[in-house]
Amino acid sequence: MKAKSMLLGATAGIIIIAGVIGGKTFAEDSPSNINPNPDFSEQQKVTPEEWVEIEKKISTIGTEFGNFRRDDTYDYSKLEDSEISHDDTKINASTKVIIEDHGIFVKL
Repeated sequence: MKAKSMLLGATAGIIIIAGVIGGKTFAEDSPSNINPNPDFSEQQKVTPEEWVEIEKKISTIGTEFGNFRRDDTYDYSKLEDSEISHDDTKINASTKVIIEDHGIFVKL
């Protein structure tokens, strides 16, 4: 009889502990505290000054022949064909303008 009550007591203790642990986990975590992907953080706000710096970085192409800055209003009609590149692999020392699908880049 003593062994039976010890077994029952041990079983009841495990159930109580499991119930407390399980209850705590779900009771304390609300949906607002759960991050489904810990590799991502909350969306960051960008200030106007930071946005200007970002645009400068993404609107510049750096090559061994110099840096080219995006300028979609640039009139390249007076340039020679040898000064205009439509392909990144054909840029050389005489290239003054790079024309790509996403913009016109002028040598600085």
